[in-house]
Amino acid sequence: MNYSNDTFCGEDIDWFSLDIENKIAVFASGGGVVPCSIDPEGNELLLAYFRALPEIKDNEVLINPELGDFMKFETPRQIERYLEDFIFMAKRGLYAYDKTDLRNYSDPRYHLVVAPAKKLCSDDLLEEIYNKVLETKYSGTFKDALTVNLSTFNI
Repeated sequence: MNYSNDTFCGEDIDWFSLDIENKIAVFASGGGVVPCSIDPEGNELLLAYFRALPEIKDNEVLINPELGDFMKFETPRQIERYLEDFIFMAKRGLYAYDKTDLRNYSDPRYHLVVAPAKKLCSDDLLEEIYNKVLETKYSGTFKDALTVNLSTFNI
């Protein structure tokens, strides 16, 4: 069973994708549309797997220099709290994206929040995890994508 784009209306879920270089990204839906290729059981499996990974040793996190174009913060503490979970995932080698327009459920755009200096690659994954994340494939490379649109996924 796949999610319809309406299944998680209003719910912020994390979902995962692989790019054409076999690098992995996590996307925070912000309560908006998610790819139809995401299934509930598979997504829970991926979420548990990636959250349980250890940090990659000496992995620097690169914050999107254009983040201020997408998000407005009033205090340094707001920035810190916003980045916390994205940095958690990036330290495990995943690119991390957030929904761009939180006020528009159907808007398909996401923006890069943070990128890892050392990337997790599909070769590092268990076969079951690789096969599941492969179901939602991005048609470009995350390293070149400050923004992505759901229409660019092969789902």
